[in-house]
Amino acid sequence: MGKPKLLVWASASVLMLSLAPPSFAQTGESLADQMAYAEQVSLADRYSLQVQPDETLNSQEPGFDKNNVDNQAGVNWNPTLKPQAEIIPGKMRSDREEIPGGFTKEEADLAELQEAQEQAAALGEGPSLRSAASHCSTYWPSPYQVCGAIREKYDSMGGPRSFLTWPKSNELGVPDGVGRRNEFLNGHIYWQPDTGAHSVSTHFATVWARNGWEAGRMGYPTSDEYVAADGVGRRQDFQDWHIMGSLAGMAAIGGAIFDKWVELGAELGPLSYPLNDETATADGTGRYNNFLGGVIFWHPQYGAHDVSGVPLLIWSKSGYEQGQWGYPTSSAAHRDDYPIATYQEFSKSRWTSPQKLLIPVTLLSTASP
Repeated sequence: MGKPKLLVWASASVLMLSLAPPSFAQTGESLADQMAYAEQVSLADRYSLQVQPDETLNSQEPGFDKNNVDNQAGVNWNPTLKPQAEIIPGKMRSDREEIPGGFTKEEADLAELQEAQEQAAALGEGPSLRSAASHCSTYWPSPYQVCGAIREKYDSMGGPRSFLTWPKSNELGVPDGVGRRNEFLNGHIYWQPDTGAHSVSTHFATVWARNGWEAGRMGYPTSDEYVAADGVGRRQDFQDWHIMGSLAGMAAIGGAIFDKWVELGAELGPLSYPLNDETATADGTGRYNNFLGGVIFWHPQYGAHDVSGVPLLIWSKSGYEQGQWGYPTSSAAHRDDYPIATYQEFSKSRWTSPQKLLIPVTLLSTASP
């Protein structure tokens, strides 16, 4: 007896727009042409999406291993055991060891002198570079000192053994006159009395910088960089915003758009990671973020809503928020009368998938004896 024929019914609601708004019918294009065009529409064409193609990010390593020196360059660092209190040719640590980090011999020798003075001061001997007020330390071969709460943070991370490696500045002020900072070869530590001291890697610092550093909309960091909930990307929290980093790039996200993204499951949800910093829309009224799985648009009247899949393709063809549909006013939802069909409300119209359309597909098999 031959094998029976197998009949499969496949839903085509994602392919047909039998209930699409009249404006599409008025274009004179066939449905196939409309969908083919929509599939070719790229978010980059409309919103100049920038995904850095040269990123080689490692989620387990702060700074993603793209720094001024290797993250592990200081892993074997130790303070000078018996630093010289004066320069003696041939007797300096720089005469016995290779100088790491790109520092010069002159810088290394100065660092050793400072270490000697700090150690003497700790024993109550000689002039002090480490007063009770400053609590500064030198980390050979860098001649720059790290002080106070920033030093405590740096030491807790491992000092030069951390991904930051060596300091490249003394403690510096910031424009607001409140916070303090030290620069390191592979990042920064910023301190502010309300937020404490936190490190910022060179990678995340690029995002923070283009958003105005601590004087911008993000404020000061309130956490160090840490592994995101999916175990793949990385995240850092600031006073008002957040930076998310993944293999797709790095982006700043905050406010109502961030709240909506979290509501949808954040990086574990259908939108996954953000691809650009929050940006003003072309009409100057709203804001948006692109994500791997769609977009979130915000408008002061309509709030923040996600758009993805076929609604996003069709909306992009119409001109996004400047087109005939305007801003999204809801997320996509299933129709009560036909659960596999969806609809989404916009400020000027509604996108609706067909009520019912099933395509029969017959799969024939070779008859067996």
